[in-house]
Amino acid sequence: MTASSGPQTLWQAALAAAAGGAVVTLHVGDETTHVAAGTGPAPAVQFTLPLGARRTGTGEFRHDPPTPGEMELAIMTVEDEVMPLARQLPAGATLYTADAGIRQIAHIAGLADAPQMRLPLDDVERVYNLLAAVALGRPASISGVRTDPPFVATLTLLREFMHHLGFGAVVILPPDGQPG
Repeated sequence: MTASSGPQTLWQAALAAAAGGAVVTLHVGDETTHVAAGTGPAPAVQFTLPLGARRTGTGEFRHDPPTPGEMELAIMTVEDEVMPLARQLPAGATLYTADAGIRQIAHIAGLADAPQMRLPLDDVERVYNLLAAVALGRPASISGVRTDPPFVATLTLLREFMHHLGFGAVVILPPDGQPG
């Protein structure tokens, strides 16, 4: 999905991929995260969270790799933003994204590249645990995980979003917004 196509293109691609089911879309931008949910041609609800790959609410990630304290503060910040959405998202919805950063998380988790990928929460947790090990001193070179602040912010946001809102997986659509 190109920068000019935005959340509306993601919404249309997710609806096409869902074939009639409830949809939640997630787009992590640099400064904000856009969430949309519903079943129709337009989202029933939309939210813009003040979190992004370069803005995590309180500037938690100042180090590369992040410190354990930075990671804990980021978790609390993201939880505070996503928990209120739980009552407003449709039950049983499928989570979709077309974000390149989330596709990178899937690659680190070992998923083969494909136009449409399904990234389970267990794999997101595994990548996050690799990052946590690096924060505690394990060499990043042997973990295979990126440690730059935008990647860490995206991973943290995705993990907390999925965990606290009950998504067992996220479907990653092609970057051009087509359903694949």
